[in-house]
Amino acid sequence: MYRRRVAWLVVVSVLAAAATTYIWFRFSKPPELRKVMVADFTNTTGDTTFDRTLKRALEIELEQSPYMDVMGDGEVLSTLHLMGRNDDAPITPAIARELCERSNRQVLLAGSIAKLGGEYLLTLEATDCASGKRVIGAKAEAASREKVLAALDSVVNRVRSGLGEPGRSLSNYQVPIQEATTTSLDALKSFSMGVDMQLHGKDETETLPFFQRAVELDPKFAMAYRAIGSDYYNLNETSLAAQYFKKAVDLSGLISAKEKLTLKAHYYAEARNDLPHGIETYRQWAQIYPNEWIPWADMANEYVELGQYPPAIADGERALQLEPNQATNYGVLVRAYRRANRFAEAKSIGLKAAQRQMDSANVHGTLYQIAIVEHDTDAHAREEKWAIDHAHGWYGVFFADAQAEEYASMDKYRESEKAFRNAWDTAEREKMPESADDVLADQAFTEFSFGQPAAARATLARVRKLDPDAPDAPVLHAQLGNSSLAEAFVTAHGAETDPGTLMNFVYLPRVRAALALQRGKPLEGIDALERAGPYELADYNVPFERATACLLAKRPDLAVPEFQKNWVSI
Repeated sequence: MYRRRVAWLVVVSVLAAAATTYIWFRFSKPPELRKVMVADFTNTTGDTTFDRTLKRALEIELEQSPYMDVMGDGEVLSTLHLMGRNDDAPITPAIARELCERSNRQVLLAGSIAKLGGEYLLTLEATDCASGKRVIGAKAEAASREKVLAALDSVVNRVRSGLGEPGRSLSNYQVPIQEATTTSLDALKSFSMGVDMQLHGKDETETLPFFQRAVELDPKFAMAYRAIGSDYYNLNETSLAAQYFKKAVDLSGLISAKEKLTLKAHYYAEARNDLPHGIETYRQWAQIYPNEWIPWADMANEYVELGQYPPAIADGERALQLEPNQATNYGVLVRAYRRANRFAEAKSIGLKAAQRQMDSANVHGTLYQIAIVEHDTDAHAREEKWAIDHAHGWYGVFFADAQAEEYASMDKYRESEKAFRNAWDTAEREKMPESADDVLADQAFTEFSFGQPAAARATLARVRKLDPDAPDAPVLHAQLGNSSLAEAFVTAHGAETDPGTLMNFVYLPRVRAALALQRGKPLEGIDALERAGPYELADYNVPFERATACLLAKRPDLAVPEFQKNWVSI
């Protein structure tokens, strides 16, 4: 039930372009970063569509460049809090100047838009944050509302050049905003509102309507389709997410160089499930954009998926060092520490997140799991209280599902059944059908584990659509005496050409081992799980199932260390 961040697909031409970009940067002098702060545009046109929309467009333009370190939204909010201002306070030039100085930024960019008859005048000025001295300025006229974004391109390019960005960089990292995003100001406004809501911690069910409205206004808005896919992925609706990622791919012919590299990394890691190759590409991204925290957080997540916790922790710490004002980084690092069985460090990071008001459902979900394992009644009560106030969307499903498994472990089967029902009802109410099916699969596995095979069969029968790439249901069906689903899984995924790391090294070995045990051949089960060795801690079921096979093979001496491994991956 614990989802990672977004997964994207990409076409071959995108990969080639990103590779070319990397080769040029790999053998070039590392960029001298300009630490930039962007203010809201002063809008005197009377058209509220320009409010914050032009600021978001400007940030997207600047973030293409490896030479521009744009102050992140998380850092802006954190500094606003220190200044005693509200999250939604407009970033006027005066407020931006104070933000700029407090954050040790170098350059403040402030823009304005005014209407002159039927035309629009767009200006952009860069000033030194410390002295207030003007560094460079530019202006452009737009003949109509529809041409304002093109005018923004013109002034941004001149300002980037005036700030010292080399011409080679400008030519490689200069996709016009209308091509990289949308030609519709209204669509860009809706998209920007969705991004702002994410920044303020709103749930995916709250941000989705804004991204959906963006693609209604512009059906060719690739970035908005990607955002919809991301929201659905994080809501555990992977089939729906795949549809929107595919749509984004179909429309991704004209995207920035940074987006191409980003898509390449996600293509390997998520679309092809080739996690080592994905990690390698994230490192390329981190080298070209050395001040970016996102590739480090993504690498940490990928290492967690592989069950390789020391590098996951190292990369998670790097992400948090680069951006301590991003709640995501605390959640990533807390999860990596927990999976490494380093509960004290996980709780320490969780406490730090709460103190900085950077705690999130990801952090609290992990702390709740630790409280269960450690039988910490005080922490358990705190996390239950937090969940009561935040149990909606995906976290409502996750918390009730975890609660149900906890009740089952305490032999409180009636309470467990009630909690599973609550999780299922929440998923249905939030229109998350795949999550609802996942709850049923979790319930069936729990019922079987605690000696209720008949109940497990009845629960499995309620699943509407099994995930074809998930091994748990085929394994459980085999354990219940029905091998047909497991055999079909092996047939569907057993091709040597499948690049999926976990599919090849974890999922298929698990299903093959379950079939061997169902046929009364535990030694074959042990052999099948040997392939899982490099990534055996990616799924705590691997050492547990290997231990079970060892017991059935009358080798308890081999089972004991496997049960001990299992604790690392709780």
